[in-house]
Amino acid sequence: MYLIFKRIIDIAISLGSIIILMPFILIIALLVRIKHGKPILFTQIRPGKNRVLFKMYKFRTMSNEMDNSNKLLSEEKRLTSFGRKLRAYSLDELPELFNILKGEMSLVGPRPLLVKYLPYYSFEEETRHNVKPGLTGYAQINGRNNLSWEKRLNLDLYYVNNKSILLDLKIITKTFLSVVSKSGVIENPTLAMKNLKETRRQEMYDSGFILDNKENIKVKLFKPKEINPQILHNFIEYSDNILTSSLSSRVNIDDYINKLFNLATLISVWSKKNLIGLLAVYLYDTNANSAFITLNVISPEFQGRKIGGKLLEICIEESIEHNKDIVLLEVNENAKPAISLYNKYGFFKFQTSKHNSFLMKKILYR
Repeated sequence: MYLIFKRIIDIAISLGSIIILMPFILIIALLVRIKHGKPILFTQIRPGKNRVLFKMYKFRTMSNEMDNSNKLLSEEKRLTSFGRKLRAYSLDELPELFNILKGEMSLVGPRPLLVKYLPYYSFEEETRHNVKPGLTGYAQINGRNNLSWEKRLNLDLYYVNNKSILLDLKIITKTFLSVVSKSGVIENPTLAMKNLKETRRQEMYDSGFILDNKENIKVKLFKPKEINPQILHNFIEYSDNILTSSLSSRVNIDDYINKLFNLATLISVWSKKNLIGLLAVYLYDTNANSAFITLNVISPEFQGRKIGGKLLEICIEESIEHNKDIVLLEVNENAKPAISLYNKYGFFKFQTSKHNSFLMKKILYR
């Protein structure tokens, strides 16, 4: 019943606002065209409910100015005075009314964040995608851009767990008051909080990015030679042939680990100081345009917990971070769960290999 009423309210308010504000929207569009040039709208792919991607619309607030090498200037330099005013009163968000009318967004819900952030949510934080993203949300009336990521995501979870028509109406009312007073808005991009990807990557290099608080499951990212080789040996020996890529019984484990230490980045998952998952990927060959996943193993008791997918997502983002165009891996043709996982994340078979295995690849888009 709640979802029906919520959708009725979304349609009524978004359609009514579009009709009433259309002259104002057209004036803003004309001013954006004059001051910023083409295109008038800034469009970007964002994850919606159940992680389904959609194209979000906003008015452009930045110019397309470039430096002498034809690269865009920093956001701080491209943000115009007109763009600052649009952001101050959230007028750049008006085109999102069309996203709401189309059913891709709602008036109230967690704000749709960047696609590149998807690998860096904890399992609990992932539940923010159980509802449609919103034009405004519980975090927006409790600090907006001034919040830390932890606080902001926790407020999103509060909304998901306590959603109601009454709470939605309260958020809409408080949003209007916040916009009028311009509270919580950061107009200067250089003063905005660090992006979530950078924050969580730093956590992975430090103490670990926590996936599950209850079982203290965390992800750590190791550069070569930063992990005890004996831990690797015991884990690979114990887990071999459960979920593998290029490693098989024909390979000497110690020789294989030595190779990992010299070339690979290790994305590992730990539970109470025990290694329970490991993905090894070759990233550091600057002459190669491809990353190669040589190992992806999850302890049997932790399979089916979405850990393998989380490792794969982080690996894909790390590959993009290292300017790779393709991610490759080798998989045994009998490893049906692994093949299904890789297909889900856009890998496809392209070459038969030896020893009952084949190569798969994923093309990366930046």
